[in-house]
Amino acid sequence: MAFDWKRAVERNLDDLLRIVARLFLLAGIRTGRSLVFLPRALRSRVLSILRPAEFAARRLIVMAACKLERDVTLSPERPDQRRGPDGGDPSARQTGHGTEEEHEPADAELLDLYRDRPSFQLFDPWKRYAPFLFDVTGLEGPFGHVFVEYDEDGGDWPGPDRDPDELVDARGLSRRIRALALALDDLDGQAARLARWKARFNRAIGRMQLADAGKIDGVTPDTVRRPTPWRFRPFRPGLPPGWRRRPRTEIEEVLKECHMLALDAWNTS
Repeated sequence: MAFDWKRAVERNLDDLLRIVARLFLLAGIRTGRSLVFLPRALRSRVLSILRPAEFAARRLIVMAACKLERDVTLSPERPDQRRGPDGGDPSARQTGHGTEEEHEPADAELLDLYRDRPSFQLFDPWKRYAPFLFDVTGLEGPFGHVFVEYDEDGGDWPGPDRDPDELVDARGLSRRIRALALALDDLDGQAARLARWKARFNRAIGRMQLADAGKIDGVTPDTVRRPTPWRFRPFRPGLPPGWRRRPRTEIEEVLKECHMLALDAWNTS
């Protein structure tokens, strides 16, 4: 009996939508209004739920893009320097009265179009690696600049003195919550975005292999147009933040299941 991917996507989508509704209520975000300030403790609490929810949503998009049937069509590759049919500027279009410049929207129109629709990030952010801390007293060598000296009594590492009730900037947090809600509301569109990227990636890999084998005249592997971003998969190495072997909360259960299913969907598609 085959695994029901459609049912798995729908069930996890319902769970994530319920978690996002809780985030809206917890942060106090109203429809059509953005959040400006939040107490530091409340912002940390919202972020502890939002970040695992974002990683779970990315894995849900991978499941929908890899296992649900969809028609992915790519436009033919175009050179970097594009020209019109007559060799002119492609920014001008032909009409019945001659050549007419395309209408460029005003700044106010662009602001109204994109201000309230933040884009969701399909790829996991890169991990931040920090150098190890060693006592390098008397150490000499070419790698001495990557080490940091410290005192054993902890005098150089003062504890943070932050008021939990202090108001901090929460505009970025508000945009992330709204971007997550919009992505879950348009799951098919986000899955189509990822499916198109995967198709472009496979096409680029195929052209690089043909160019490396010398089957494309005048084309080298370095000149093949690479998809953006140039990554091999949307996951970052290791387990996502918030993953637990024994989940304690609803978001941890959703993240664990979505991560396992997304890896299987990506590796078997």
